[in-house]
Amino acid sequence: MAEERKTPYLIVASADDAITQQNYKFVFRQNQVNAHYSDGLTDFLQKVVKPKTVAILYESSAFGTSGADAMEKDAAKIGMKILLKEKYEAGAVDFKPSSQK
Repeated sequence: MAEERKTPYLIVASADDAITQQNYKFVFRQNQVNAHYSDGLTDFLQKVVKPKTVAILYESSAFGTSGADAMEKDAAKIGMKILLKEKYEAGAVDFKPSSQK
């Protein structure tokens, strides 16, 4: 709609990275892309915790999926083995099945 109406649209909250990666002229992002949300965590893991393995649980939304994909790439870069990458539906409250894998 922003492109069609030539009206600037500013995304002010977390959103799927693809929204601002399509070369739109009227769509802008205030925050960093989701792919960089885990940068601080990755740095902390690499320099302080130094785990050899990691599990990634993520919400099945576009935002959750793109964040999990970014974390998977970051983990590989710093040599962490991913033991589990599993999505859950929004509103889920029981993660016991995932924690027992």
